[in-house]
Amino acid sequence: MHWMISRAIFDVKVIRDFEHRADLLGECGGSPLRQFNVTIPNGRVILRKGNAKVPVSLFNSDGSECIDNVFTVGIATACTLGLINERRYNLQFDTVIREFTFFPKPVSRTTIATRIGNKVVES
Repeated sequence: MHWMISRAIFDVKVIRDFEHRADLLGECGGSPLRQFNVTIPNGRVILRKGNAKVPVSLFNSDGSECIDNVFTVGIATACTLGLINERRYNLQFDTVIREFTFFPKPVSRTTIATRIGNKVVES
């Protein structure tokens, strides 16, 4: 078997009704984010962040018209791994052991002064 590590950037979405399941919405036509350079078939995978691991069934969704890559997990999985809803992560996928590893993507923030008429508003 050919071994490969593939990397991509995904937004994590946490929902209630996913137990032992994850959905991968990638290959988004409108996304400027880095995509996996391998096809990841449905089936059992391991999700990992740090020392925490969770086995789940992975399902691929059609992402042809989405604007951002999304990785959806359930609340219990998110809590075990310490994943934050609507947070962007660097993901690494090992094709041999079928393991996704999550790395938090740094977030940049700034303040922008906007003028509304004669009033300056910071946001």
